[in-house]
Amino acid sequence: MIPLFCQSKDVQRETSAAVGAGVRIIPTLGAAESFRAGRRVFLSKFDLTDIEFLGSIQSVAADAVTVAFATRESKGPGAKLWTPQSLFEWPVSLEPAVQRTQQTGVEVVRAIGGPAYATRLRQPQWVETVRFDDLTDERAAQLAEWFDQQAAGGLEQFSYVDAARVLWRVALDTPVLEWSRNARHLLSVGFRLQLIAQGEYV
Repeated sequence: MIPLFCQSKDVQRETSAAVGAGVRIIPTLGAAESFRAGRRVFLSKFDLTDIEFLGSIQSVAADAVTVAFATRESKGPGAKLWTPQSLFEWPVSLEPAVQRTQQTGVEVVRAIGGPAYATRLRQPQWVETVRFDDLTDERAAQLAEWFDQQAAGGLEQFSYVDAARVLWRVALDTPVLEWSRNARHLLSVGFRLQLIAQGEYV
């Protein structure tokens, strides 16, 4: 279920009452006509701040939606509940190698026979390096298609929910995906995500 990539909104509705912290039943206007079980869902305040990923919809009643994860923070009346339009969930049976590093944006240059000096090339940022091993050709093609269609090969930003359920606005740090095939004819695929802003949905 997580981590996952997503982008845009499919269905969005307002809550019919305030939503407390630690609850899984979300009172929602037009719930039965708008949502269905199994869809992934997000909740935010009315102004689209304090966004939370609540996992999948477990059940839908006429005026409420039951979700997999309890809310972490309370939301006032008119909070927004939505499902993503485009979604790519990481392979659940595989344990990817994930490493998060901070790039300072500074390059140190040493002149020949002279002192070193630093030049800031860009603002500091966090980068997440991900490598999947033992992907089938079909699953690897689905990943490549997501990056091609939804991320436009690195030009478009998208949303990323990490293993801790933290939401990020991200982009491919480089449009190059690293591919290799092992002795069992399965693929290893590596890529880098630029973590642009925490808590923002694209």
